[in-house]
Amino acid sequence: MKDTKNIFGERIKARKEELKLRDEDIANLVGVSRSSVTGWISGHRIPGNKRLTLLADALNTSMEYLTGKTDNPLPIHGTIKLKDMLLNGDIVYDGEVITDDQKKMFLEILDTIMKSKLK
Repeated sequence: MKDTKNIFGERIKARKEELKLRDEDIANLVGVSRSSVTGWISGHRIPGNKRLTLLADALNTSMEYLTGKTDNPLPIHGTIKLKDMLLNGDIVYDGEVITDDQKKMFLEILDTIMKSKLK
């Protein structure tokens, strides 16, 4: 079984790369020094619950994912309003950020599907 610190660091690094964030970006979002983020990634440190919550939010994931309790990287925030998420946030698919035009096309497809469901 992998060490929790290794899983934690690997998952921070993976999310960081997916979101195209630097250690400095994460540090600013969480309110810590860059060396703290580096320590988390290397497995030398684990943040407390307050910082872990902020880190999960900054990486758009859950504490459960970062700590290895689940393999699902999606954040656990109850109901996800897909339309709001598409209109108000950056969406990454296969390592590429979805453009506003692509988001609009996706919403048009979803609207068509939802309207056909109502008939």
